Amino acid sequence: MRRREKYKARKMIDELTGYLLRNNIQSLSIYLDFDEDRIRISLWGQLTEKIPDLDDVIRLMNSKRVPEMEEYYEHLLGTGTDGDDMNLLGAMVDEASYNLREDRLEIKVIRYL
Repeated sequence: MRRREKYKARKMIDELTGYLLRNNIQSLSIYLDFDEDRIRISLWGQLTEKIPDLDDVIRLMNSKRVPEMEEYYEHLLGTGTDGDDMNLLGAMVDEASYNLREDRLEIKVIRYL
């Protein structure tokens, strides 16, 4: 695993964690898995209220990855406080999904190497 990919994974986790904390998640857990061909990140926790833009955020993260902009975007991830950086995250990941059961939310993100 290249060192740069680990840095990108950390920045992606920073951004996702910030998003969930801004939306009042409790008991946050993070799972990170490095494979030869991908990075998988899962975050889950208990919601205290519905996240109104969750579908939009997942849609942004499923937009087309932009490899030529990644070096610039990776430095910006996790630095904002208002949530406008989720579109940057979409340019760095290949797949995103979520599962909501009652008040338990899980967000999964995959980045292919």
